[in-house]
Amino acid sequence: MNKNAQRGNAVVFILIAIALFAALAFTFMRGAKTGQGNLTAGQAKLGAQELIAKGNALEKGVDRLRQRGCSEMQISFANSIFATHGGVIQQGDGHNPNAPVSGECDLFKSAGANLTPDLIPDTYTVAWAGIGAGNTARGAQRLMRMRIPGLGDPASEELVYFVPYINYTLCQEINRLAGVVTPSGDVPETTNTTALFHGTFPGVGLVVDPGGYITGKTTFCVKHAGTTAAHEQVFMKVLLER
Repeated sequence: MNKNAQRGNAVVFILIAIALFAALAFTFMRGAKTGQGNLTAGQAKLGAQELIAKGNALEKGVDRLRQRGCSEMQISFANSIFATHGGVIQQGDGHNPNAPVSGECDLFKSAGANLTPDLIPDTYTVAWAGIGAGNTARGAQRLMRMRIPGLGDPASEELVYFVPYINYTLCQEINRLAGVVTPSGDVPETTNTTALFHGTFPGVGLVVDPGGYITGKTTFCVKHAGTTAAHEQVFMKVLLER
C-alpha cells in the first residue's frame, strides 16, 4: 500500500471517529435536555400513567381507611419524605391531631393503608430557579383541601393529592389520559388557593376554573393563570369528594 492510500485511510478513520463522537455528544445533550424538562411522547405517556396510578393508589388507600371506620378528618398523610426546599417536613407525624396514634388512619403506616411515600423523578418536574426555603421541594407531594368546581357540595373542600412543578408535556399527557380537553390542546389555566390538610375542612381552599375544563373532574393537571413560568403546572387527584 502506498503512502497516499495510507493517508487516505487515516483520513477516513479520523472522519468516522469525529462522526461517532458527534453522535455520542448529541445523544448526551438530548438526554441532558430531557432531564431539564423536554420529554419524548413515550416518556410523557409513561410518566402520566405513573402519576395517575400513584393518585389512584392513594384514593384506594383513603377508601380502605374509611371502610375500616376512619372519619374523613382522621386521615393522615404523615411521612418523613415530603419536605420544603429548606428541608422542613410539611406533613410529618402529628400533622393531623385527629388521627389515632396507632397509625390505623395513616396512608403511609403499616397499621393503616401501608402505602409507600416516594419522590417524583426529576424528569417529570421542572426546576424552579427562584424557589424559596418554604416552598415545596422538587419531587415532594402534598395532601391538600380544596373546593373543586362541579364536585360534591360547592361549599365543601375535597381531599386532594397535589404534585407541583409538573413538566408541561407531561401535564398535557395526564389531561389526555384523564379526558380533560381544551380546544387548543394547551394545559387549562386555573387560579388556586391552596391549603394543606391538617384534619379540618374550613372551606378556604379553592380552584377557580374560568374555562370550565376541569369542572367535575377528579384527575387533572393545570397551570396557574396569568404566568409564563415553566414550573407552574400542578397535578391534582381528588382522593375524597365531599
